[in-house]
Amino acid sequence: MFIEEYLQDLRRERYRPAAVGRYVARAWQRGRVDVARSPEAARSIVVLGLALFGLAFIGSVAVALGAGLVEARRILLWTGLWLIPLTGCLLLHVGLLRDRQGYALSSVNLPTAVTAVRLASVPAMALLLVHHHWKAAFWVVIAAMLTDVVDGWLARRLNQETQLGVVIDPVTDIFFHLTLFVSLWGAGLLAGWVAALAAVRYGGLLLGGFYLYVAHGPVRINSTLPGKISGFVMSVMVGFLLLGASYGAGTLGPVLLPLTQDAVGVLLAGGVVHGAIMGWYNLRHAHAEAQAQRKVIRGVRFGDR
Repeated sequence: MFIEEYLQDLRRERYRPAAVGRYVARAWQRGRVDVARSPEAARSIVVLGLALFGLAFIGSVAVALGAGLVEARRILLWTGLWLIPLTGCLLLHVGLLRDRQGYALSSVNLPTAVTAVRLASVPAMALLLVHHHWKAAFWVVIAAMLTDVVDGWLARRLNQETQLGVVIDPVTDIFFHLTLFVSLWGAGLLAGWVAALAAVRYGGLLLGGFYLYVAHGPVRINSTLPGKISGFVMSVMVGFLLLGASYGAGTLGPVLLPLTQDAVGVLLAGGVVHGAIMGWYNLRHAHAEAQAQRKVIRGVRFGDR
C-alpha cells in the first residue's frame, strides 16, 4: 500500500528498518480507517470475493466433469485460499475506490470486478497447466486474456475509471503473465531459458515499478503502441501454443508447438532488452525530470496526475 505522505517520511529516514516498520503500521492503520469510513464499499469488496468463490465452485464442477474430481477439488481449495489475501488486500485499498475526479464510490464497479476475475483465475490456470489438462487450461487462459480487453473497454465505455482500477490492472497483468509462463515451463511447453526471460521481464517490471514509486514518488506505467502490439502478438502466440497442445494431436501440434515456442522466446528476449533500456533511461532521468517538469518519460508519468 503506497501512501505518498508516509513515503516522504520513509525517504527522509533513508529506509531504516525502524522507519519501514512505522510505515507498515501507519499504512495498516490507514487501511482500517478507510474501511470504517466506507462500509458500503468495503461490503461490496467482500461480496465480490464471495462471488468469485462461487464462480470458482462452478468452474470446479465443470473441471470435475472433464478432468476429474481430484483436480477439481485441488483447484477449489487453492482458489479459495488465494481469494482470502486477495480480498483482504482489496479491503486495505478501499480508499482508492474513487472516480477520476476523486469522489469516493459506494461499491466496486464492473471494470474492477472483471479485473479481479482475471486475478482470481491464476491458481486454476497454473494447476491445469502443470497437470497437463490442456483443453481446460486453454479455455481458462483465453477467458482470462479476454477479461484484459473487456475491463479496459468497459472502463472507457462506461466512464468508470477508478484509482483502484488504475493500480490493480497493470499489477494483475504482470502477475498473471509471470505465473502463465512459469506454469508453461512447469508443464514442459517452454524451455527453461524462456521461463527465465519471462521472470526477468515481468519480475523486473514489478520490482522496477516498486522502486520508482518508493524512491521517487507517484509513478504510473502508461501503455505505449509498441507495448500494446507486442502484448497482443504475445497473447496470440500463447494461444497458438496451447491450441497445439490441446487440439493438435494430428498434424497441427507438431507444427504449432515448436514454432510458437521459438516465437515466444524471441518476443520475451526483445521485451527484456527493451525493458532494460527503458529502465536504465528512466532510472537515470527519473529524479531530475520528475522534479523539473513532471512529464511523461518514455511511457512513465511522474507526479500525482
